Order: sequence, then structure tokens, then C-alpha cells
Amino acid sequence: MDNFSNCVAQTELIQIPVSGLHFTWHNGRQGEDSILRKIDWAWGNQSLLASWPLVKANFQARIGSDHSPISLSLSPPPPRQKPRFKILNLWADQEGYEDTVKAAWESEVWGNPISRLTSKLRILKGYLKLHHVLRTNCISDKARAAKENWRAAQHHLDNHPDDKEASAREREACYCYHKLSADEECFFRQRLRVQWLKLGDKNTAFFHRSLMHRRARNQIHSLKSETGEEVKDPVAMGGLAVDFF
Repeated sequence: MDNFSNCVAQTELIQIPVSGLHFTWHNGRQGEDSILRKIDWAWGNQSLLASWPLVKANFQARIGSDHSPISLSLSPPPPRQKPRFKILNLWADQEGYEDTVKAAWESEVWGNPISRLTSKLRILKGYLKLHHVLRTNCISDKARAAKENWRAAQHHLDNHPDDKEASAREREACYCYHKLSADEECFFRQRLRVQWLKLGDKNTAFFHRSLMHRRARNQIHSLKSETGEEVKDPVAMGGLAVDFF
């Protein structure tokens, strides 16, 4: 079992969400000699889940074998939804954040105390959205661009070792990359609710894999209506959930 776990970890495989039978193998005997076990799995890598985020494995009833046949369904990615507003912890450490909050909170509003509070919160939300667009939107792309810029600055400095301006540019590019890299780690750490990893240890690859796994695990592929009908359309599933609750 240890070797199996190590193999899965080293090959960076992720368990695909499954449905159907739980026990995938039966020895075909009856009574006390009957054995049911789950010894079959469905695995995928990060590229598979990135291309087919709704992938799902179904363990079907045994027919001509003592193992359950596995069917893999690939569905196109769901339509991109407008993300919900969420406070990012990394904003608090960024330059200009306190000024942004102060400017929003000093806006003039009228009404009773509760009305003024909610109005200022709405104004602050708009300010922070703009702050996100300017500072933290597409943080991974910015980190990759900063890394390439730092690499180019190092090559230029290597060809011009006595150029003080080249040395200054390399140092600035280095600082920019490490700052964006730390912001990217903080962003993914908050999204995944991982509390035990120390920031600054370059856990970005782990965060990306964990995010793929979490999305696949939490994805709702279908719902059953009161009549037993299986509903797979996202809009229909939403209506079914609203009607139920």
C-alpha cells in the first residue's frame, strides 16, 4: 500500500470523481466465502482535469468479468460564471491598500447609521474591485511574466557585468518576481484553505494540483428529481435545487 501511495504521489495522479458501484470486484462465491472489494480506480493528471473539468467515471454492474467495467464521460467545460467578490488577504500587505480603504470610507453618504454603513461597504467593494484589477488580477500570468523579465535581466547582466544600470535592473526584476510569487502563493493558499504550509516555500505547483483536485471533487455532475429522473443540465439542476429547498 505504501508503494501504491508513493507511485500515485510521484506520478501526480488525481482520483477522478466516481459514481455507480462502490465495490468493484467480487470473487463470485456465495455465503461466507463471498468477498467484495474496491480494487479498481480511475485516475487522471492535471492536464486532463484542466481540459475536461467535468470528467466523471462510472463503475457499472459486472457482466462478463469479476471486475466492474469503468466508463469515462468527458463533458465540455461549463460556461464561465461571474466570480463572486471576495476579500483577498494579500491585499492588506500591498502598497496603497490602506489609502484605498480610507478613501472609500471617507466618502460622504446620508441616512441612518445602518444605511450609511451598508452604503460605505458598497463603495468600498467598488474600490477593492478596482484595486484587484490593477494589482492582483491574473496574478499567475503576472508572476510568469516577472520571472521571464528577471531571467532576461540576468542574461543582460551576465553580458555586461560592469554595467551598474544593468545590475540595478536585475535587482529590481528579482524583487518584483519574488513579490508576485509570494502574492500568488498567498492567493492560492486562501482559495484552498490550506493553513499548514509556510508561505515563501514555492508551493505554487502544489497549489495548482490541489485546486484541480478540489474542483473535481466538489463538482456536482447530476441530481435526481423526486421522480427518479437524473438531471445533468446545469440550469435544470439549479432550478431543481431551488425547488427542493
